Amino acid sequence: MSSLFPLFMFILLLDFKDNEIGKENGMEQREFVTSDLYLTSFIKIVFPQISLNLTVKNGRTLFVFTVCDDLCRAMSSFNNGLEINALEYSEMIKKLRGEIMARRTQKTVGGGG
Repeated sequence: MSSLFPLFMFILLLDFKDNEIGKENGMEQREFVTSDLYLTSFIKIVFPQISLNLTVKNGRTLFVFTVCDDLCRAMSSFNNGLEINALEYSEMIKKLRGEIMARRTQKTVGGGG
């Protein structure tokens, strides 16, 4: 498992990006972007105060978090297998999956194709 750690960190670094809006305001904000429903559900249960934005890009719904210490702790806990309530976890997965489907439906209904 330790051989995967450098690869994982490299992938994480690729997913962090500068926020263009923050640059325009003179502040640099970093974002973590993922399509991982299970990681996102875990983060929202462990640290519900972390802000989450959903965006659709190329037909895929992406979860966007502003980088903060709590986000890094939550991701570390996820990778280390922190145990959480299974019912809460499954309900959060269902909730986020519903939001993904709603966005997909809105795009189809709106004619955006």
